[in-house]
Amino acid sequence: MATTKFTIQHVRLTFIWVQTYFDLLYSAEKNKPLSKFASEKGFKDILRYLHSGQSISGGLRPPWQRDESGKKDESRGNNFWFYYLGGKWPAETSDVDLWRSLMPLRVSVPLKAHADWFDQSGGKLTSWAYHYPFGSALVIQATLINTGISLTELVDLAFQIKSDGNFLSIFPDEQQETDRSLNQIADKTMRYLRFQSLGLGDAIDPEKDLLGFTFNKDPFSLITVIQAGKPGKALDFTPGGALHKTMHALTSWERNTKTLPPPAPCKLQIGKDAPGRVAYAYKQGRMIWFPDDFQLPATPAQHPHRLTCYDNNLTFASMHALSLGQMICQTGQYPPEPTKPNALHRFLARQARDILNRFAATRTPVPIGASAQTTHTSGAGTSYQSDSVRKQAQEFQDCLTNLDTRV
Repeated sequence: MATTKFTIQHVRLTFIWVQTYFDLLYSAEKNKPLSKFASEKGFKDILRYLHSGQSISGGLRPPWQRDESGKKDESRGNNFWFYYLGGKWPAETSDVDLWRSLMPLRVSVPLKAHADWFDQSGGKLTSWAYHYPFGSALVIQATLINTGISLTELVDLAFQIKSDGNFLSIFPDEQQETDRSLNQIADKTMRYLRFQSLGLGDAIDPEKDLLGFTFNKDPFSLITVIQAGKPGKALDFTPGGALHKTMHALTSWERNTKTLPPPAPCKLQIGKDAPGRVAYAYKQGRMIWFPDDFQLPATPAQHPHRLTCYDNNLTFASMHALSLGQMICQTGQYPPEPTKPNALHRFLARQARDILNRFAATRTPVPIGASAQTTHTSGAGTSYQSDSVRKQAQEFQDCLTNLDTRV
């Protein structure tokens, strides 16, 4: 891959893992830590506690609330949830509609990890997670600032972060740091989330002991270049060029880019048509390159970077689509035929189906707070729209088709 003359100063690499299990939906005793979450009444009780400023065990909070203390009102600070809820801010949305929208709860994860090679590259590792009544999702984000790296160096560093390098990490149940890959960190964190949700420790075998369990050990990835040198002719996306090779390597996660697919099927539709803008998708990977937005604002503390907001919204949407799609696919397998899912499971699966179909629609879909009885192609309304999420949702079409015989 040819080295270019410009450099990248700020880039985000986000990785998303999702695990699905149905134990909360079939627990007759309702004695698991998050059993209350698996009912409409319990969900509304949790929201009432949160709205009143009370804390909940494990630091649970609404998904738009990054501040763990809950003292900072962030309900109007994230456009994804505004569009997702049909053009209403969460505070303006009824608890019933939040329940029907399959709104997850956000939680901090006790991850402390570092590595000399990562720190020297201006790296910062952050993570957070979400609980659903049917599983949990983990986001780990690597941010590289003031790096001054080339495209070639970005590829090498990205592979080191995702798979080739190790981090020294420590969790609350450990006395000393352990050398782990990113996937090993994710696996350990997912065990922590299962304990937080179900109260089950490391002794269980989730594939044998949990209901309908699955875990995408190969994460969904999103890479957003936020600031780079001013684009010149060498930055143009041309078939087989340096940028094409970089974007394909960092979405396919294959280093060999001698043979590339035609770019047209991989280039996503984007709302703003400006020279050089490319959103690239391949399987479970995305990369965003919008050079007209590379220049940081004069006061970034007061005005978040446009690409930071874009990346945040796409991260939330990708995590949610992956969680719902994986849940629908597992509903096709659990409970085993001829047993049908129970009433709660059927309700959640229908809601997930309708939300995914709205994500997958090529026209403006119906509001997400609508009844689960809406058809796959019904109505007009508003929701979050992205060709990346549309493509992601369409990958679950076989599972969506098979779901009709189950619910």
